[in-house]
Amino acid sequence: MKVVICDDDAAFCDLFSRMLEEQFTAKQWPFDYVVFTSGQALLVSDLTDVQIVFLDIDMPGVNGMEAAHQLREKSKELIGFPFADAQHILNLINGVSPFSNRGGWYNLFHDIKLLS
Repeated sequence: MKVVICDDDAAFCDLFSRMLEEQFTAKQWPFDYVVFTSGQALLVSDLTDVQIVFLDIDMPGVNGMEAAHQLREKSKELIGFPFADAQHILNLINGVSPFSNRGGWYNLFHDIKLLS
């Protein structure tokens, strides 16, 4: 599975990519990823093999919501996970969500498994 992480915070991209790789490896799922530090760079890239996009909403220039909208126009198959900031996505992954009584990794990987 090919994943995109798009956030203007390179340190967060590094941390998050390692977290995702750890989870994919534990499930013995193939995993490849690419990192973008701007919405503009993401939009001009070839995303042919990409299935999932994690997007920071608050980025300079083309923000995550604008990028998500444009990506949706290009491909209905892409699954987007927009997040407000690094803490937001980490909270969701760690199960700190008012919308779920299960762990965040469970929810995320349940959704991802449906794509496989």
